[in-house]
Amino acid sequence: MSNPTVGTSLETCWSEGGRYSFPSSGSAMTISSADTNDTSAGTGARTVKVDFLDSSHVEFSETLTMNGQTAVSTTSTDCFRVQLLTVLTAGSGEVNAGKVYIGTGSVTSGVPANIFGTVVADEGASSQGVWTVPAAKTFYMQRMVISADSSKAVQARLAQRVAGVVYVVGTSRLPADSITPIALDDYAPLAATSDLEWIQLAGGGGGAAVDVYITGIVVG
Repeated sequence: MSNPTVGTSLETCWSEGGRYSFPSSGSAMTISSADTNDTSAGTGARTVKVDFLDSSHVEFSETLTMNGQTAVSTTSTDCFRVQLLTVLTAGSGEVNAGKVYIGTGSVTSGVPANIFGTVVADEGASSQGVWTVPAAKTFYMQRMVISADSSKAVQARLAQRVAGVVYVVGTSRLPADSITPIALDDYAPLAATSDLEWIQLAGGGGGAAVDVYITGIVVG
């Protein structure tokens, strides 16, 4: 997961910048692309799998056929947490030509008013610093690697949101131009329905690019 331009205020580790807003309730969502080549017969992404949780935090998935910048609705009307987007089939370009979005609200040039997930152009799958532990499951984080590629130091945090209350369960300060591995053996298990968010801020006026790599296991 990556945020290419972290500022001096806390931002989620995702390509959109700023803080991620979790949906307040389940609803139908739409997928769309910023590029017209991501369509059923185009050179880019043709079908995209959406892994999501409903409002009871039960896991579901749907496969949707892309229609370029035009919104395509999910069958489910209870998409509550977007877990993963994956390009399943593509044309001659073999990957999504533009950024693929999932969200709600009006769609302008392929971009929904409320964005809940993205696949960066040419990457084929989403990678963003938000994830929710499914119902009846427990998540055990094992290792986290954080890198900052600019001349600015970065503070990174892992936040856990449970029943509307946010707890900071880990903080790391990174020197400029560094890669910092963090062993997480002492972290408490993260319970079912917990929203997890990896957030960071940069010093020195901001502008740092930050990447985070996480490993862990889901039990249940």
